[in-house]
Amino acid sequence: MLVTDAGEEILQAGDCAGFPKGKRDGHHLVNRSKSKAAVCLEVGTRADVDFCGYPDIDMIIDSKVGKYTHRDGTPYPPKRSRTLRAPKPKKAAKAVKKKAK
Repeated sequence: MLVTDAGEEILQAGDCAGFPKGKRDGHHLVNRSKSKAAVCLEVGTRADVDFCGYPDIDMIIDSKVGKYTHRDGTPYPPKRSRTLRAPKPKKAAKAVKKKAK
């Protein structure tokens, strides 16, 4: 499913979607089927200077700044790691020695 500012559109095998430079249109793909996600090919440039806006989530990335921000310039929260971390081992309780009477 292709979700854009205009709504949702089902994409079939072999379909292609394009978005012209400079036209604000937040878009993303969603897999609502019961099967694994399909292959998606994304093509772009390797320009030294680039700017991308995500109007549906109030986020921009400017290569000159080098980080994601809101449109007003405040930093966007960093992406949380999906790496599972093992819990830290609990410290063993210190043995209390009892004096023999």
